[in-house]
Amino acid sequence: MRALLAPCFALGFLTLSGCTAVYTVHPLATGEDNGDAPELPGTWISSKDKDDKFCIQKDDHGSYSLVLSDPDSKAVEVYNVDLVRLDNQLYGDMVYHKAYFNGKDYDGPAGSVDFHVISKLELSQTDMSISILDSEAIKDANKTGYAPLDFIDTDGAMLLTSSTEDLRWSLLHYSDRLFADSDSEHYVKSTETGEDGLPLTTCSAIPSPPTP
Repeated sequence: MRALLAPCFALGFLTLSGCTAVYTVHPLATGEDNGDAPELPGTWISSKDKDDKFCIQKDDHGSYSLVLSDPDSKAVEVYNVDLVRLDNQLYGDMVYHKAYFNGKDYDGPAGSVDFHVISKLELSQTDMSISILDSEAIKDANKTGYAPLDFIDTDGAMLLTSSTEDLRWSLLHYSDRLFADSDSEHYVKSTETGEDGLPLTTCSAIPSPPTP
């Protein structure tokens, strides 16, 4: 598994207390979703801890990159994020892209598999709340049959194996019962600006490619 980012923990950031990591084999996004969010790019800082932060920038192909960096270890993780709107609710479909250590590419172990992390987002120009899938709620949904999501349960992590279609159906009908909204994390957008006086929307932590 090469999902370096667990929903509960990533380089010390995005900490959600008491949670079990939930990954999905299949994406939530289909490539046809119109999940654009102009307010999303920028640096987001936890309302609880100013050291808990991440940067998001928009890519040329229309999706987003989420960048986590740790100055102490000089590690940088980059995730591709596709936005999905289902019944006016915004979701993030995040999957590992690459990592850098000391400014050099790190590909990870051979044969690694990239799993997806699904989050529910409440977003405005300056504020964002992030909720993650609740593993206990998913177990209950599977047991009672109201949102029968298939999964493999391991120590400290849950891997959803349901299809993209089943994931979308379950979130469309039972989103309020499948996410740990009570443990959501609140972030505030940084007010840093560039030389042009406009808010920064690119992530400086990503190393620049070497000059040919």
